[in-house]
Amino acid sequence: MWIISTPSGAKYDFKNDLVLEAAFGQSEGYVDQYFAKASYKFDLGGNPFTTSYQFYGARDKVDDRSVNDIYDGTAWLQALTFGYKVAEVVDLRLEGTWVKADGQQGYFLQRMTPTYASSNGRLDIWWDNRSDFNANGEKAVFFGAMYDLKNWNLPGWAVGASYVYAWDAKPATWQSNPDAYYDKNRTIEESSYSLGCGLYPAGGACQRHHVQTALYRI
Repeated sequence: MWIISTPSGAKYDFKNDLVLEAAFGQSEGYVDQYFAKASYKFDLGGNPFTTSYQFYGARDKVDDRSVNDIYDGTAWLQALTFGYKVAEVVDLRLEGTWVKADGQQGYFLQRMTPTYASSNGRLDIWWDNRSDFNANGEKAVFFGAMYDLKNWNLPGWAVGASYVYAWDAKPATWQSNPDAYYDKNRTIEESSYSLGCGLYPAGGACQRHHVQTALYRI
């Protein structure tokens, strides 16, 4: 199956550390995608503090319970992010997401094509944790810290850790062919931590991570 995708977007920099972005994409006979982002940077205690609000939306083109009927209404992922850099060596991140993805699929994707890895829409939320945290109804909070080892005569090296806690994850609100594990009344809590070190040579990056994820069915 061939799907024709047509994206377009705009970005405006106010030159005062406020940046606005918006984009729209269409896949013929499949989905429309929406994106909006506002980001702002300012000094806090002499160190840079960054924040952003992000909205990712998707709406399918059919309502016939077919394979392409993936969402009921508009699905979305919203995110709020904060970042703080201390003494040029410590990066702190606090981020949160909230997902609405009612329908057959049961989770939100930013891609405009159905086949896995056939395309990759924009998503600025990236956590070094195994789960995507994008299930219907799911809320997630992420905290991460990274320490640059340049003051220890290890330029390019950094170590860090992160933790995510998420709750209210729900399965699809309906399925055309439900399996034995399908129960739309169940919700999931999940958590994940990541310990990592990375070498960032000129022009690339090489990282090693240990990730542990736990799921709690309630």
